[in-house]
Amino acid sequence: MAKNFDYKEMAFMHDAPRFWHTRNIATLASQDESVKQDYVQGIIAFSAFLLSFYLLWLLLVLFFKARGYKKFGCWAGQITYNKDVQKKESSYKRYQAIQYIFIFAIFGVFFGSTMLLKKGVPFLAKAVNEISDLNQDLHNTLTEGKVVATYTSQGIQGVKDPLTELSTYLNNIEESCPNESAVKTYKIDSSISDIVDHMSGVKYFLERYEVEGLESNLDIMLERSSTLDQALETYSDYDWVAKLFTCIVTVLSFFFLVYTLCGWCNLENHGAKAMASYFVVPAFAVMVSIGWFIVIIFAVGSTMNSDFCVGDGIIGPEATIEEALLQYGIAEDHLMFQSFLYYKSDCTRENPWDIEVTTQLVSIRSSIDIVNSLLSNEEEIRDACGDGIDAFLKTIDSLEGSLTVLVKGFDKGLQISSCSKVLPLYRR
Repeated sequence: MAKNFDYKEMAFMHDAPRFWHTRNIATLASQDESVKQDYVQGIIAFSAFLLSFYLLWLLLVLFFKARGYKKFGCWAGQITYNKDVQKKESSYKRYQAIQYIFIFAIFGVFFGSTMLLKKGVPFLAKAVNEISDLNQDLHNTLTEGKVVATYTSQGIQGVKDPLTELSTYLNNIEESCPNESAVKTYKIDSSISDIVDHMSGVKYFLERYEVEGLESNLDIMLERSSTLDQALETYSDYDWVAKLFTCIVTVLSFFFLVYTLCGWCNLENHGAKAMASYFVVPAFAVMVSIGWFIVIIFAVGSTMNSDFCVGDGIIGPEATIEEALLQYGIAEDHLMFQSFLYYKSDCTRENPWDIEVTTQLVSIRSSIDIVNSLLSNEEEIRDACGDGIDAFLKTIDSLEGSLTVLVKGFDKGLQISSCSKVLPLYRR
């Protein structure tokens, strides 16, 4: 997230009316459906508020048209005058004033269309390309993360059964090795106890952060990243629609301008009048209707973007993300929340991964060392304890392989979460 970006410029839409509903977009992350719906209802209310202006305009046009020009004159689309109380010259002046306003509005359409084609569409296209590039980088990072999750999940699955079996050996190792002297000589019982102790902390870490389900979560994120990429590609393929819409509105407005100027020069004819009445005006009304709905969509998008950039009264999107994490139910001491604060500080805080993950790596590597120590004396232990110890030796051999895979997953996790890897993406 850009440090030097002035988010205050985007804050004006944050004050859009919500009619007693919350403006805090972070509530969308809440697990409480009623809290989430409060923000959604505010956006719907704002959309309905904007739509009401269009509906009011449409109803007034239909009403005046239905009642006729004899009662409402120009409001019904035709200038009239009462010869008993009004001179024709004054009526003509009023008609001319309306024409000036109409021409001014037409030039407003020309100016808006030019700005849209010269500034708006290129700016949006640039934004789409930047979002697409960022999404691609995120997709690649998520793909790397899935490799990490795959390693980690394989390791977790592999250590479950061996650890459960080791716990059973902890209290009755004498059944597998009746030679008490061998048990003490090769520190079999103390080794089992140490492995169980080391792995209890690792087990708590894996369960607390739901590491085993990380792969499926990443699949969901990758799917959403692909969906976003498809949406961006669709916009790039159909950006001509916005240009076509603008061109149609401009051409219709140009026809109105020419028709008005012809009226000034007494060049009107029945064909042009019929075309204006039965084709151009209805077409323009349809385009105005479409344009108003587009305005509503852009207004809602701008409002939500402003809500995100401002947060609940705090300038900057980081406050919104922080609030969203808490709304989702993530505790302040959670690795994800602490990681966010770490990257937010430009990596000036203590790295939570060094605290959390490195601690678990030390425990896993210590367990591997203990297992390797036992396996280095495998033949001697078998000779001293007999064939009954074979099942135990197979268990720790299986545990060693799974722990090695788990270490690879954790190591890769440290690499992918490094400041040099994440911070450039975060600041974009």
